[in-house]
Amino acid sequence: MKTQPRLMLMGVSAAMLCAFVCVMHEAQAAQPRAHSARLEENSSARSRLVVQINNVADENSSRRNRVELFVNGKKIEPSNMGARVRRDHVYEFTLPSGVHKIHAVYHAQSFWKEMEYKITTHDGSVRLYPDYTTFLSIALEKKSDGTLVRNKNLFTETPRLTNPPAATPEITQGQLSPAKIVEPARAISTQTLAGKEESEKLDSATEARPIMIAPIAPHVRASAQADEPKEELEPARNVVVPENSESAIPVVNLDRNAVPSEPVKTSVVAAGVASAPIVITQVESAARIAGKIALQINTTPANADVIVDDRFVGQSPLIAHVERDRSHVIQISKKGYAEKIKLLDRSELSNQQTYFLIEKLEKLEE
Repeated sequence: MKTQPRLMLMGVSAAMLCAFVCVMHEAQAAQPRAHSARLEENSSARSRLVVQINNVADENSSRRNRVELFVNGKKIEPSNMGARVRRDHVYEFTLPSGVHKIHAVYHAQSFWKEMEYKITTHDGSVRLYPDYTTFLSIALEKKSDGTLVRNKNLFTETPRLTNPPAATPEITQGQLSPAKIVEPARAISTQTLAGKEESEKLDSATEARPIMIAPIAPHVRASAQADEPKEELEPARNVVVPENSESAIPVVNLDRNAVPSEPVKTSVVAAGVASAPIVITQVESAARIAGKIALQINTTPANADVIVDDRFVGQSPLIAHVERDRSHVIQISKKGYAEKIKLLDRSELSNQQTYFLIEKLEKLEE
């Protein structure tokens, strides 16, 4: 008789525990659905997804290793197929904005059997937002026999605005930027092609107006020919140029406090513009841009088109400056060769001043 109340109490406790577990399970299951519903409110929006898996196979122990990517249960083929042994796999495609299931399976050949390893995110899904490109990247760590160090491997997820706001345009060689009247240096050459007398007449007839100065070019150097006659030095007057006139004044660096060891003559200027003597000081090599890193990109063969993120930067070989505190996508293409897409993780750029990227393009079979 005494055991019946105990059994009833234990039964009631077990029922309450089961009910609590069921409620918690339903609450947790409802959270992803609610988040997914918020992301999929705009069903017409599509987002770009780029997945890169590095160190998949090589010519040594992992030659036969391979990887398979699945999105929402569907197998996705790499975008850079065509190579006999592909070390890095890149997948690039668009999906509706929202939450999508994603994982990859890495197949490693170990002696007589095949081993499988899972690659996924922390919760097995990726969230795609409108106007954002999401990058998933991982560099596989392998043992000497080609198998992976860890059974479960996680992607690094980096969302990035697809069309970032336009930054302030940088002044490049050949562009002109407005500036105020430039005061002369303390010591300059008075020799001009128009002659001293013509220069004096032009100075008296021309009113002081703003001047357009071309930006400095790194290749310009102050040098004087050894066979040129020595020129007399004396203080110069203010340099004034009419506002709408075209000038062929060479691109130089003006330094009011510097006295050059050797004076330099000016070159030919357009008619009606004062051919003013200019002091040329030593021009330093291209200084390191704060917060940026130089990418030295070389390809074999050369003259391949290079796109960094969403901007075409030119043809290889070239140097491009990019932000070091964010990841970047490098896209290299050339007609008749397989296209290459490489994701540079920001961790690889943090401790370097110049990042060297050397790629050998593989010729497509006709």
